[in-house]
Amino acid sequence: MFAALHYLTPIVEDSVDADGSNVAFNNGEAAGQEVPHVHGHIIPRFDDDGGRPVHAVAGERPDLSDDELDDIAEDIAASAGEE
Repeated sequence: MFAALHYLTPIVEDSVDADGSNVAFNNGEAAGQEVPHVHGHIIPRFDDDGGRPVHAVAGERPDLSDDELDDIAEDIAASAGEE
């Protein structure tokens, strides 16, 4: 899937003369997933489109301390088998 998106993204950008693009996946209903299968979105972006970074989808970033971020990183590493 990533190889296909890597291949298609510049083609889509060139086809619509976009200045850039966002590539995104919606995972789970809370994230806007409407169909029960994996698919990627190539969203052409333009300098004057008024769009914001993909981070803006979730609103403000949570205010987490370095210790809280370290705890999250440790949980992720442990779940991935990288203790």
